Formats: sequence, structure tokens, C-alpha cells
Amino acid sequence: MTSRKAVQIIYWTFALMPLLVALVLVWLLPEEIPVHADSSWQITRYGSRFEIFLIPAAVLLILTVFKFFFDLLERGGATSRGSKLFYFLYLLVGAAFSILGIIGEFLPVFILAKQGFSIT
Repeated sequence: MTSRKAVQIIYWTFALMPLLVALVLVWLLPEEIPVHADSSWQITRYGSRFEIFLIPAAVLLILTVFKFFFDLLERGGATSRGSKLFYFLYLLVGAAFSILGIIGEFLPVFILAKQGFSIT
């Protein structure tokens, strides 16, 4: 397997990780979850537990757009020198958005825990 192919597999794994977490988490949450809280952790809006799929959808959209721009840079010769740095930044972007997406999915759980509710 070429290094470019391995980088692509890792990148798309990062892109799909929030979706996999949401698929597991959605069945552990109650029907109605807090989807917004103010700075003092007071719930300001409730929504369906299926709203957590908005976060993985946004992450997937953002990472697809980044993939498009990285492909344009690659075709323009950006990887001819310093390709390791290019691929490192490519994977760093994927990892950062994936981690932010997963943290975002767990915010309703944190808010519920702060209110004294357990998801088990």
C-alpha cells in the first residue's frame, strides 16, 4: 500500500469516527436531550436525541471540503517538496475536526450529568 493510500484511509477514518460514535451514543441517550446550554450550564433548549447526528454531518462536510482543497494543492505541486509535512497537516486537520466532533456529541451527556441524570 502506498503512503498516499494509507494517508487517505487514516483521513477518512477520522472523518467517519464521529458518525460511529453517534451511532452508539444515540441509543444510550433519552428521547429528549439538551442541545444548548448557557455559560452557567443551564439548559436553554431541548431537542431529539437524533440531533447529535448534525455534528458528524458537519464534520464530514468540513473534511470533504478540506479534502477537495488538499487535492487541489497536491495537483498544484504542493507535495513535491515537503510531502511529509503536507500529509502531516492533512491528517492533523482530520484529527482535529474528528476530536472536536466527538467532544461536541458528548456535550449533551455532560450537561445531563451536571443536572444529575445518568444515561445508563
